[in-house]
Amino acid sequence: MNHTQECNERQFKHLTDVAKFEAAHPKYCKHCNGWGMFFSTYDPSPAGVGLSPGTMTDSNPCPACVDNNLCPLCASELTGEWGEEDNLMRCSNPECNWNELVEDGLPEAPECLCWEEQQEDLEDPGAALDKSLDLFSEEDDEDTTESGQDDDKYEIQRVLTCSTAHVPSADHLKRVSESDILVSWDYEYGTLIQTPYIFGGENDEEVQHLRDTVGNEITDILKFAHEELKCWAVRFDCDGETYDRFPTFEW
Repeated sequence: MNHTQECNERQFKHLTDVAKFEAAHPKYCKHCNGWGMFFSTYDPSPAGVGLSPGTMTDSNPCPACVDNNLCPLCASELTGEWGEEDNLMRCSNPECNWNELVEDGLPEAPECLCWEEQQEDLEDPGAALDKSLDLFSEEDDEDTTESGQDDDKYEIQRVLTCSTAHVPSADHLKRVSESDILVSWDYEYGTLIQTPYIFGGENDEEVQHLRDTVGNEITDILKFAHEELKCWAVRFDCDGETYDRFPTFEW
């Protein structure tokens, strides 16, 4: 399955937002992702009463951090009492300023509707053709308003997208996140890995260390993307394409 340009842009923005959040809050609670609470919805209408359906939202403190008087963002000690308006639970760290009314946490992944849209195209080929014609029209309009001579003003970075089937196991992706060489971002559908600086130079020991850590399969793909395709990153996506030059695995 191919993701739309809009979907890719939303996913990359999400990865950027996640990286910023984790840099600002390195000690955030992994159980609630820094939100400090869990939300639930319910219908308050009594059973058997002929009222229109409705829902209410309730929140409960995170048992891993807030229930232990730990700030969900910085792990500092909390003061106050949960749910007490005159004595709100808040972080004692003056640089954090978290309290139970603050809505801040790890950004949630954007919804992907690409599969549903492609299924609609299969069911209605005419609609798919209309989309294609609209896309070409937009590109033509851009060509008439944007000069190709201005391309050198923009930094354009290439990303190789491939299927997670090229990764031997989920444990290998976990090793990527724990690597002291690689910079990576996990998202709902896979992992984005920046191609490391060690390729293309006299860094045989670092390359071997990378192979020992994440395996030959991931290393070879990163090396190929960096040296042959001049990519700055490789995205392993569960819906990505598979390529004959790389082995595939089932897991």
